[in-house]
Amino acid sequence: FEFENDEDLKGVRQPSVSASGGYARPVVQDFRVDKEQKAGEFIVLYQCAPEQTSKTPSDSTMTLTFPVGNAQNHTVHWGKTCSSGENDKVSLKYVPEDASTKDAAAFPTSKSTSDDAWVVSPLSTSSTLVVELAEPGRYQGFEAPQIHVGNSVLNASFRGAQHGAVLYRGSFEFNVNYECYGNGHSDVSVTIPIPPWDPLKGSWVKDCGGGKAVGLTIGTKSGASDIVAGGEVQGAFAIDIDMLEKAKNLYTIPVDQKSVSFVFVNQNRPGAKHVSMGPVSITADQHVLFTKIVAPIWDRSALSARGAGFNVGDSRHLDLYFICKKSGPTNVLVTLPFVRYQNVEFAFTKMCRKPKRVQAHSLYTANGFGVLLGLLAASVGVASCYIYRRKRASYDLIVPS
Repeated sequence: FEFENDEDLKGVRQPSVSASGGYARPVVQDFRVDKEQKAGEFIVLYQCAPEQTSKTPSDSTMTLTFPVGNAQNHTVHWGKTCSSGENDKVSLKYVPEDASTKDAAAFPTSKSTSDDAWVVSPLSTSSTLVVELAEPGRYQGFEAPQIHVGNSVLNASFRGAQHGAVLYRGSFEFNVNYECYGNGHSDVSVTIPIPPWDPLKGSWVKDCGGGKAVGLTIGTKSGASDIVAGGEVQGAFAIDIDMLEKAKNLYTIPVDQKSVSFVFVNQNRPGAKHVSMGPVSITADQHVLFTKIVAPIWDRSALSARGAGFNVGDSRHLDLYFICKKSGPTNVLVTLPFVRYQNVEFAFTKMCRKPKRVQAHSLYTANGFGVLLGLLAASVGVASCYIYRRKRASYDLIVPS
């Protein structure tokens, strides 16, 4: 509503609305006046009774009474048809992790398979849901949303829409916060009443951790997954940790091979999410073998001992360098700790040859230092003889008068 002068604004009060016939139960909400702009607005919420409109559509005559000073009232009438069923102008969507609202996606339908379900990764503590109202719709009220979880390992709650709201064109965002009490998965479902229409519904899965990092593969070369596939250690590298020293038939690195490189990939496959790996641990008999992780600062794809994060599609490599101290086979265990996912441990055997002792003569060894002192003494002696001879020669040239 708008006014031409300030005098008209003085007596403006919130209007009232009523309905005759049909199943509408209208109310006025959000009455606002902007005196500087000499204008204002309010919302009429129809509140069609769902228990009645589910049977048959109905028509109501709306009457709005607008008080405007000096006991003057302006009255307007219009019709409203209440109906039920699915409202194809209103939709509930979710925002994928690491995405923005403009990338909001529709929930899978009831006919979708379990592989199509949206899975929230263990590292995510909240998700954003979006209610969208398409044109020509302008307003849609929704009541307090309801949330249900299917497992005691999870508690989920709303932020931003606990008591419902009125959607004014465009979209409305609110968050679902997660609190995990243990490892496991839990189904999550949300129902948002939008009377008189069928409620909006969405369901997904929250991963609380403890499972395998299904996107993780590790191989002895690029493109291979002979060490780890789908987060699970493969045969030649699998081991009972308590039997590390006695284990046989492991993948073997020959005597002459001084280093090895393992290729890590977080594959883009269903269920794969960002994974965060903690410090890498290497276990071996230190009296037989010394193992060093090599990660040059100029090689960004090289894994350091500190670990790293892997986005979906990332590829890195872990380079190990060996120094043998004794001859024989030595079993090496590599431990990879993952945040909120199962740790990964794999083993291999390194064949060693006892290094030969070589006596080196160098300026930096004890023998080399002795040689250096001898050379220095000889140089001093030669210099002294030369100086002495020069002086003697000069004496012989002196003739007494």
